[in-house]
Amino acid sequence: MTTLKDKRVLITGSSRGIGKAIAKKFGESGARIFLCARATDELAETKSEIEAVGAEVHFLALNHSETGSALTLVKEVTERLGGIDIVVSNAGAAAQGGFLDLSDEAWGEGFGLKMFANVRVIKAAWPFLKES
Repeated sequence: MTTLKDKRVLITGSSRGIGKAIAKKFGESGARIFLCARATDELAETKSEIEAVGAEVHFLALNHSETGSALTLVKEVTERLGGIDIVVSNAGAAAQGGFLDLSDEAWGEGFGLKMFANVRVIKAAWPFLKES
């Protein structure tokens, strides 16, 4: 996958699980990586693992549900990487429980992160994606 060499990739929800695996694959392919999730310690660990394969890696810990977080994130990515070529919008967590047991608030928070927060990141990154 040499076509990914030096591509500037933003991956949300990238401190563990699927996001971490995606970030590792991009790193192995020579992409320049920007990780984002809530947990600083997990992001630092993921960064170290990906740097071990020779990739350039940056990260920012933030909560995508907070107002303005998408703009903050995209500003940081573009300042560090000079633009954005690819966005992997992977952030998402939700309360655990049965369908009838979860409150409306829990459902709203889950959709707020999995849907709306990711939409805000993509919208904020759009001018840079279009440019690249």
